[in-house]
Amino acid sequence: MRIKLSFRFKLMVSYIILIMTPVIIIGTFSYRSSVDSAKTQSRSNIQGTLLQMRDNIMYKIMDVQRVSDQLYMDQQLTSYLGINEGGWNSYETLTKHLKPTFQNALDLSALHINIQAYVKNKTIPEYYFIQNNKENPLDLGKRYNIYQLDRIDGEPWYDPWKVSTVYGANQAMKWMQVAEDAQYGNISLLRNLNDYAKTDQIGFLRVSAKLSEIFDSIDFTKIGDQSTVYVYDEQNHPLFFSGNQDEALLQPTAGDKKSGYLNIEERLEGLNWRIVAYIPTQLLEANADSIRQITVLVCLISFLVLMAISVILSRMFSVRIYKIIASLNAFRGGEFRKRISYSGNDEFAQIAEAFNDMGKHIDELIREVYISNLKKKEAELTLLQEQINPHFLYNTLSSISRLARFGEIERLHRMVMGLAKFYRLSLNEGRTIISVDHEIQQIQTYIDIQKIKFADGLDVTTEIDPDVLSYSTVKMILQPFVENALQHAWNGDHIHIHLYAYKDKDHIVFMISDDGVGMSQETIERVLNREASGGYGIRNVDDRIKLQCGSAYGVDIQSVPGEGTTIRIEIPCFMDPDENAPAERTG
Repeated sequence: MRIKLSFRFKLMVSYIILIMTPVIIIGTFSYRSSVDSAKTQSRSNIQGTLLQMRDNIMYKIMDVQRVSDQLYMDQQLTSYLGINEGGWNSYETLTKHLKPTFQNALDLSALHINIQAYVKNKTIPEYYFIQNNKENPLDLGKRYNIYQLDRIDGEPWYDPWKVSTVYGANQAMKWMQVAEDAQYGNISLLRNLNDYAKTDQIGFLRVSAKLSEIFDSIDFTKIGDQSTVYVYDEQNHPLFFSGNQDEALLQPTAGDKKSGYLNIEERLEGLNWRIVAYIPTQLLEANADSIRQITVLVCLISFLVLMAISVILSRMFSVRIYKIIASLNAFRGGEFRKRISYSGNDEFAQIAEAFNDMGKHIDELIREVYISNLKKKEAELTLLQEQINPHFLYNTLSSISRLARFGEIERLHRMVMGLAKFYRLSLNEGRTIISVDHEIQQIQTYIDIQKIKFADGLDVTTEIDPDVLSYSTVKMILQPFVENALQHAWNGDHIHIHLYAYKDKDHIVFMISDDGVGMSQETIERVLNREASGGYGIRNVDDRIKLQCGSAYGVDIQSVPGEGTTIRIEIPCFMDPDENAPAERTG
């Protein structure tokens, strides 16, 4: 359904759009610039916070690496680990040299770390603390343990350090979670202990530290509520997190982009680790709320002020337009004498003058066309009507001739009298519109004539609603269908015809049904087709009704082969001024 908008409304909207467009553009640009600036500032602050976290982590990483370097670069430790003497000498090497060296290395770190040294020299006795497997060894304080290298020879995580490089022993150093580290939340720095003089491995060093201690600077509250900070290793596995552990953040996505989050990262140099902060976009947009509210408020005030100005301006112009519209509506209602009066010499005054002249000419032309169309319509109805009468007269005269030939004087007399009565009713002073009562009398006279012809072979039942008799109808719309049934619908030596007339809301419905042979759908379509041959009488009635009453009215045919046919004729309820009373019934 199309919405009708007034000229005043369209004019007002045009003013508002014209004035508000630059306001909206400038407001939108200012708002987005402010929001982008706020987001950039927030991102810069978060990036600075991540840099501080990274520096703090690297400091602690370097703290552990210093302990490892202290032992790795200690030439005396290398020489003591290479002495292959058993007995008392080995014990003395352990107590006087190895233990103090490892203890000094522990004291270098401010973190709670454990040192586990695995020595290749089988003459050096093991030294280690016995602990409960349910406890994190780092919770027991700083400790060092010395084991034989054979203890880890079968561990898969140790395999990379077994392979020698082209320079001798493997010099790689790597942070990994091995053995029970993942269970207790620890991580270890792994590297070989090498004898560079002999280019051979003399042991293996594992320095363990708590993840929570290394990453104690990772705190999501420094970023913002609902944020989450993850630390990923070089395989992109999470080592540590702070905040809400959302499984969706752990799912791999293209470019590590997470829907609904802004991610900012910092890399830990030399480790291939990443610190990634996931900040909900709604958190970044929180600062934009006040800017949005101010922008909306300014736009709203501007809108109200400009709307008031637009209403005043549009009213000034629309009042004159409404006068023209009122005159046009009067024209549409048939009042062509309506005129417009404007003072002044502007364009509206010129429109008014041209409109008044146009109205005068249209009034004259419509009167001429209306009279011409009425005459044409009456001529067409008369022509169609005249096409029916000869057909009926020919059939009736043929019946009269047959009766005369067989000497049936009584029936011949009755038929001639019925024919006279029929034509007295049908002539009707030459009118094409008659009352329904007159039409019913006419069809009843025709049926009486046919009963004389067919005697007991024809049975007719009529049901007429008295309320329809005072209305008017097109003349001779029932007789062609009764005649058609008597000519084509016989199914044996008897036929029954039922005639109805009743009112349906503001319509009058005539129905003629028979129990004859019926028609196929193809036959019905051919009868109603104006291009096909045959069916002239039926199409004649349909054409006359549509010509008089409009295309919404006319004839409808329903038929079942072998069972009969029903004709439905629908016309509007109307009264012709010349037929304002039912006709006097005669005969």
